[in-house]
Amino acid sequence: MLTPQWDTPGGKALGDRMVAFVQANAQELGLDHAIWRQTMHNADGSSSGMEDRGDPNQNHFNHVHIASIGGGYNGY
Repeated sequence: MLTPQWDTPGGKALGDRMVAFVQANAQELGLDHAIWRQTMHNADGSSSGMEDRGDPNQNHFNHVHIASIGGGYNGY
């Protein structure tokens, strides 16, 4: 999900809230992982840093990458 004004404190806070939401609702959403600001956030709440891929897009600074297990939300 593209994060508006990702390079401002407000944009970072928004992305942080998105990651916290999907982690808090991981089971219901079928979350596998989210990537935000060069960090892999797992469904179990753990996280780990990632290597530098060279630019804000590839390092997931300008968007939150969300990956689901088997198609995602159970209702769809």
